[in-house]
Amino acid sequence: MKSCKLRDIAEIQAGPFGTQLHKSDYVSYGIMMLNAKNVGVGCVDLTSIDYVSEQSVNKLPQYVLKEGDILFGRAGSIERHIIIERGFPKAFQGTNCIRVRCCNKSLARYLYYFLSLPHLKKRILLDSGGSTLPYISSDILENLDIILPERNYAELGIDLLTGIDSAIKHNRQINDNLAAYLATVACPFISMGSNQSRKAMHCLLSSAFFSIRERILCAIS
Repeated sequence: MKSCKLRDIAEIQAGPFGTQLHKSDYVSYGIMMLNAKNVGVGCVDLTSIDYVSEQSVNKLPQYVLKEGDILFGRAGSIERHIIIERGFPKAFQGTNCIRVRCCNKSLARYLYYFLSLPHLKKRILLDSGGSTLPYISSDILENLDIILPERNYAELGIDLLTGIDSAIKHNRQINDNLAAYLATVACPFISMGSNQSRKAMHCLLSSAFFSIRERILCAIS
């Protein structure tokens, strides 16, 4: 196990400046651009997407996102981050995001989970600027302390965490068949006729998954 700074194992890049990417480069349909508003809780928020032209993207290839890239919003919910999964459509780094790209691609998933630890989220918030809306710079991320465990141990933890994340995502997608899910998997003693009980159990399951996830993170780091 060893400790290092994030800058030692990853390239940190702020989004393009306004002089590089203009409002006129935005189009109704083109290459997806991920901004701070798209950094959800563990997943890309596709509620509101901006697009830029292929021509604009070709002029700024360094901002094209790759599998394993980790994305932070520069302002607002700065403690959140997402990872670009395999198979995600071609996307462009927005102006108000910071991208973290591991030098060793095999570390990307571990780093994504490690940056979710509560003490690191707290550190990011404490070091942030802004009187009303917190914001972060590349320097704040570059100076974060990262602990790298033995490879085999990290891989085992990552497998466990990936499984838990899959369960969390599934738990978010079961609104229509939640009663059947609870009846067969999670909580057979819940009354199927009570919507309030089902909603309460839905929240409880999500909290339990996140709690287990944090405990595994602490154990492997």
